[in-house]
Amino acid sequence: MPASSSREIYQIDDTVRLTVTLEDEVEGGENNVVRVPISIIILDDNDNPPLFKEMPYETSVPEDTPLGTTIFTGIYVEDPDILGDTLEVVCYDKSEEQAGFSPCTKFEIVTLNATSRRYEGDVVLRESLDYSKKHLHQLILNATDGEFNSSTVLEVKVEDVQNSPPEFLGSLTGVVEEDDPIGTLVMTIQARDRDRGQPRKVVYELVTNPLDYFLLDPKNGELRTAKPLDKEALSDSTGVISLTIRARELVDGVPGNDALTVTTADATVTIKDVNDEAPTFNNREYSTFIVENPPNGTPLPHLDMIVRDTDVGSNSEFSLRLEDVSGAFVVEPTTATGSTSVNIRVANSSLDYEDPNQRKFIILVIAEELSTDPRLSSTATVTVSIADANDNFPKFYQDGYTATVSETASPGTVVTTITATDRDGGDFGENGIIYQLSGNGAENFKVNNKTGVITVAVCPTPGTGNCLDFETKPIYYLNYKAMDDNGKGHSTVVPLMIQVIDANDNPPQFLSQNYKVTIDEGATKFDPPLRVQARDPDKSSEITYYILEGNINNLFAIDMHSGEITVVNALGLDMTNVSSDIIYLVVELPVQTDLNSVEESIAQTGL
Repeated sequence: MPASSSREIYQIDDTVRLTVTLEDEVEGGENNVVRVPISIIILDDNDNPPLFKEMPYETSVPEDTPLGTTIFTGIYVEDPDILGDTLEVVCYDKSEEQAGFSPCTKFEIVTLNATSRRYEGDVVLRESLDYSKKHLHQLILNATDGEFNSSTVLEVKVEDVQNSPPEFLGSLTGVVEEDDPIGTLVMTIQARDRDRGQPRKVVYELVTNPLDYFLLDPKNGELRTAKPLDKEALSDSTGVISLTIRARELVDGVPGNDALTVTTADATVTIKDVNDEAPTFNNREYSTFIVENPPNGTPLPHLDMIVRDTDVGSNSEFSLRLEDVSGAFVVEPTTATGSTSVNIRVANSSLDYEDPNQRKFIILVIAEELSTDPRLSSTATVTVSIADANDNFPKFYQDGYTATVSETASPGTVVTTITATDRDGGDFGENGIIYQLSGNGAENFKVNNKTGVITVAVCPTPGTGNCLDFETKPIYYLNYKAMDDNGKGHSTVVPLMIQVIDANDNPPQFLSQNYKVTIDEGATKFDPPLRVQARDPDKSSEITYYILEGNINNLFAIDMHSGEITVVNALGLDMTNVSSDIIYLVVELPVQTDLNSVEESIAQTGL
């Protein structure tokens, strides 16, 4: 029989023990068997990777865990090879590192024990956790013996804790028509607890609610209209209302009241305009005035007219026009949107206060929408009073005036009255006219500056000197002025001639007070003739001559008109009818003056 062999192999650590058996067959008998033990010593080589033990690795950590806390224990690695470097475990996550969420910065692997065949370590928290940002971190743990590597994953689940306020979801804007009925749903407010691991219920409330237009359901967050809306009542012309909404977490059924349970946000509601407002004037009636004859285009002063249509868009477009039968005014602008200041300007510069029909105008201003249906409108009245201007000059009834006055007129004697007219009213017209007299000698007269009555002025020596005296100044050429606006306005001047009427107010005066002549005895006449002469400056007086004294025996006679003295005795003069060879005659000039007194002028004649 052929021989056979077999072996048994056992490895104990680094030694392999073998048993070699040889056996042959013996026909008809028992086989022959030979066993030989063999021991083989194996020299180790680093040909195995390190292996993580006691997997899987996972843990849960509350998000408010303090930094430095060991969040995982029991990283175990074994390597069957004796040869090789000391085992090392590191964290690596390239993909998350690139995304900015590398867990290797939040966690640190702390080595507790390490040899070439065994590793033991823990994981420590180095950065704070936030469940709302990331609630699962996966650390890739890489074990190496210097040549071979193996890896596993440590999953760190972040446990949510109640440390975040609620957050609002979705849009916080709504739109509603201003004529929508009460109770119209504007929007639904949604908020949730940001602590998603253990979320609390949230309730809602309005913090600010302008004009109390809205109601907010605290449970379902439905915002509805609470009263009729009026876009035009808003301060914001765009119709936007800002609301402040508060969301509160329920803590044991009670709304929270701190920063970790309360969140506020601004919501906006746009009230869409409905054409429910007519263009409206800021006043129903206006009053103003303008001085007559204004230039074309002059705006009416102090009108302060504003028209507003508080609707928006085409609903707020309107036109402006006047109902003015006189055509004296125009309005600007003729169209506007929303709001505009309104001017009314003069279109007729010939407005004349002196025309009674032009002293007051009542204008109707109409503001009417342009493109709405129906076209809403409103009106206002403007009363325009035309004020008088000093545009007329005083006017006399004549181009010039004459008057007469006696030179003996006493002070206060009325010489004449001259007045003027003026088409203007008030002080610009006749009420404000002041009269004035000027020119050489005007001081001899006095004018009442309001009535125009001209009288003789007071003078210390009436009839002589600088007073009225026909013989000194028979005619006065003066200027008579009328000035309106109490002497500050327009003026008109006319000539005034005052003639002084002569009065017999001056006694005659001999040209000489002494006359001396000679006559021969027996002569019957003087040769040359003897004539006494006198002059009277009063042209209205008549001079008469009388012999007052010295006409002894009436030898002489005097012509009462010419003043010629003649010898009456036909025999002439001789020593028989005269007492002396010298005769003195006194000639008298009795005069009745306008002063109702007799004045005498005497001249002496010696023969």
